[in-house]
Amino acid sequence: MIALLTGKLRRKEPNEVIIEVNGVGYRVVIPLSTYYRLKSDEEPVTLIIYTYVREDTIALYGFLTDQERLIFEKLISISGLGPKSAIIILSGLPTEELISAVRKEDPSPLSSIPGIGPKTANRVILELRDKLKGVVSLLEEKAMAPYPTAPLTPMKRDLLSALMNLGYKKYEAERAIKETLISLGEESSFENAIREALKILAKH
Repeated sequence: MIALLTGKLRRKEPNEVIIEVNGVGYRVVIPLSTYYRLKSDEEPVTLIIYTYVREDTIALYGFLTDQERLIFEKLISISGLGPKSAIIILSGLPTEELISAVRKEDPSPLSSIPGIGPKTANRVILELRDKLKGVVSLLEEKAMAPYPTAPLTPMKRDLLSALMNLGYKKYEAERAIKETLISLGEESSFENAIREALKILAKH
């Protein structure tokens, strides 16, 4: 089983990367939280890997932090929740906010993620509450540890401030901003970006 990959980042997309290791390219599925922390193409990178093996498929899922990989593993152990949904959850909600929602038994942050309905959100909260017993404190400690992150650009800062002033929660605003900049690009004007972000939030 592959547990760690260190190599050159050959391709970087919001949902996957290709890492070249000794002349071999590995396709690795990643959450948005990992995507935004990665450096530019051709840079060396190390990802913590979960190797997903089933009778008809082998897939690699990559993360920059131990706690994301652990929560991913716990998520896919929930009945009816596969790797795709687990990646959606990790893309839509920061690890520390997911842990907080589990501890508070509050499914609303989860149910606000596109593709995760109320029933799934409730099941995740119920089952993760038990699965994370004994490791939640460790996860929270790791979630607070410093990891290299991309600096918050003036555009992102202005968008975040504007959306939060309109009453949206931070995690909702951050998710909408991520989707907006993927759709429009980092060079989009503030006016176009805020309109797109509001459209995204209205759909949720």
